[in-house]
Amino acid sequence: LDELITVQVHVQYLTDYVALIDQGGIDGLLHITDMSWGRLQNPHELLKIGEHVQVKVLKFDRDRERVSLGFKQLTPDPWATATVHLETSYASACVTGPGMVVVEAIVKDSRVRKVSFTGSRDVGEHLCSIAGIKKITRELGSNAALVVMPDADPEKVAATVVGTGYGNAGQTCISTQRILAIGEAYESTLDALVPKVKALRTGNQLDPQTQVGPMVRQADAERVEQWISEAASGGAKVLVGGKRHGAIVEPAVVADVKPSMRISCDELFGPAVGVSRVESIDEAIAVANATRYGLSAAIFTQNIDHALKFARQVDSGNIHVNWGTQWRADLMPYGGLKASGFGKEGPKYAVHEMTEL
Repeated sequence: LDELITVQVHVQYLTDYVALIDQGGIDGLLHITDMSWGRLQNPHELLKIGEHVQVKVLKFDRDRERVSLGFKQLTPDPWATATVHLETSYASACVTGPGMVVVEAIVKDSRVRKVSFTGSRDVGEHLCSIAGIKKITRELGSNAALVVMPDADPEKVAATVVGTGYGNAGQTCISTQRILAIGEAYESTLDALVPKVKALRTGNQLDPQTQVGPMVRQADAERVEQWISEAASGGAKVLVGGKRHGAIVEPAVVADVKPSMRISCDELFGPAVGVSRVESIDEAIAVANATRYGLSAAIFTQNIDHALKFARQVDSGNIHVNWGTQWRADLMPYGGLKASGFGKEGPKYAVHEMTEL
């Protein structure tokens, strides 16, 4: 990390949450935040589109690439600003560049008493190894399973999976990744799901007609494509999608997936759902639990005994009945088990996580 300097930036776009700025080699999102509300009450009083403002910038170089981390003092009240640069009262204003470079400097600092991290299991484990003695909340990876019982409505299952398995191109920590269908539900689920997935429109995420946009990086799209290809080589069947076009991966349904395949046992974080056949609810629960993750799981059934058995025996921080795995509300204690993290989110629970009694 280098010195803290002052630069002038041009405000191009402004909402209650972010402002798009530009200045030479400094491009990115100017994040305006209030610790108590998550946003400033009147950001338009602080910034105007088209104006030039002074921003504090923490410079560093990595692999000869200039990256900048900026700070803008938004209010004189220190309680209304998020103090990120630990020796000033600047609010976090602009974060660009490799996160690990910035994060390591902050997490390692002994003056930081609490860290809340959302991301992959590997990065979360690394942050714990460097953090020292401090509280850490970790919301990490998942390969969420959805169990379909024979008495479930396949059309409802398929409609739900389209939303919870392919939303945000599958780049959601609680995205439905594994379907475990019991008996006759296997064929009926695939019959209902494949045409719905085939109808999804891919393309530019800024186009209102697009339903599934690109991956965050082309390298991620290449990884997803590779995992799908590996599954097919191992005996699975790609019933629809799976082809890559740049950073876009066509939404895929992969049948006859074995639990040992990476598309099943690891976090895919992409627009593909693997479907496996199981013979009983006991086998479904065993397969759902046979993973290092435990963030979200779901079951479709009309049998209350099966629903309760699933809820009691599946090792997951979030359990859903007759809905997909991708859902949460602020009133619930949101968080995972096992390698999916430690600690709970949600206002009430975050207060406890972030309080030293």
